[in-house]
Amino acid sequence: MRIMFIVPRLSGGGAEKVIASLASCLSEKHEVFLLTTIMKDGNEEYPLSENVKLISLHERMYPQLYGKSRSEEDGRFKKILKKIAFKILPVSLINKKRKLSANPQAEALKKIKQELQIDCAVSFLNSANYLNVLSKAGEKTIVSIRSYLSGPFAPAEVRRPGGREQIIETCQKADRIVAVSEETADDLIRTFGVEPKKISVISNYFDQEHIRKLSEEPEENGELIKKIDKAGFVFFSSGRLTAKKGQWHMIRAFREVVRKHPDALLVILGREGKNGENTKPLLEKIIAENGLQDSVLLPGFCSNPYTYLKHGDAFVLSSFNEGFPNALIEAMALGLPVISTDCSSGPREILAPQTDRSAKTRGIEYAEYGILVPEVSGNTLIQEPAEPEENMLAGAMNELIEKPELREHYASSTGDCLIRYTKEKILASWEETIECIS
Repeated sequence: MRIMFIVPRLSGGGAEKVIASLASCLSEKHEVFLLTTIMKDGNEEYPLSENVKLISLHERMYPQLYGKSRSEEDGRFKKILKKIAFKILPVSLINKKRKLSANPQAEALKKIKQELQIDCAVSFLNSANYLNVLSKAGEKTIVSIRSYLSGPFAPAEVRRPGGREQIIETCQKADRIVAVSEETADDLIRTFGVEPKKISVISNYFDQEHIRKLSEEPEENGELIKKIDKAGFVFFSSGRLTAKKGQWHMIRAFREVVRKHPDALLVILGREGKNGENTKPLLEKIIAENGLQDSVLLPGFCSNPYTYLKHGDAFVLSSFNEGFPNALIEAMALGLPVISTDCSSGPREILAPQTDRSAKTRGIEYAEYGILVPEVSGNTLIQEPAEPEENMLAGAMNELIEKPELREHYASSTGDCLIRYTKEKILASWEETIECIS
């Protein structure tokens, strides 16, 4: 079978990491292509199997920008600028002059699908999903919804005008929809009117042995290791520094922890957000104005975070919105007890699988595989007193510091939790979905 995977780019977050791994694994049995839709951003890309044929849609559409065309003197330069406008101008302005069916990216992608005689096209992330269904060329299309699409911290492209309608159109035109969690699937049915029979739920998979092997590689940041070694107790968190991750609440909660345990350390791994989504300046301001410079560290992006996580004592997730938080399970794969906000979606399904996923905790919940705490307000406070939910998060962190038996309980339960997300189980689900629909 000829399968094409479609994603904006191969660097970034959890979705990109998953699709690279999935394409590599399925390339052992199928002819697999992976197509990226936008320019590279200069960040390190996730590795791909040599069996996967990588295609850049941007390079195919604008070869002149990659030094593969005749000189600009042949009169084509204006055409390039016109095409580039489709990446710069708002969709609403473009569509006043051209019908949506004339979307140049969709037209180019459709031609590639036809040339390669693709049997099934699988896309991750909302922009790639939309292009996938607009470019149908006789193949079956599967779109994968990787995040919870409702609420104030939903992806920006869903919150902007026309975003909700685009999701609805995408789901209507797709042959199959794969949601990354049960709660995300529930929301697609409830909020976006998706037919339940079109949805499959396939979570991410995790190779615990591989994660542990990577954790044994040498650390790149020796200064960070020195600071970790000096600390009495180390909390880790990881994720891009954006509003939906709520890291400023974590830092404010940790301020209360340090007052009781001054030798505790919080390390937040992750690259800065982009443009208006970047919360690093806010985090740095809270750290500075609360005198936490020696207690909270923002070392940035680490290509191999596991080499540092293995030195931690616990992991904390403070998000308002997730799809299926990879970072939470990766920390558990290294034996770290975890605390997470009970956000939509993923944490409850991971940590408290036997409970009602629509019921959100109002206090500290000692769940089967980790601790759940309520979402915090989202207010960007600096030096003001801690909010009630911040105090609950601080209380859970103090509990892990002060109760070694609680840490041991959760550390020893990670194996039972992770058995639900083995590579074999998740790959089998993907293969069944792809083969059934094709």
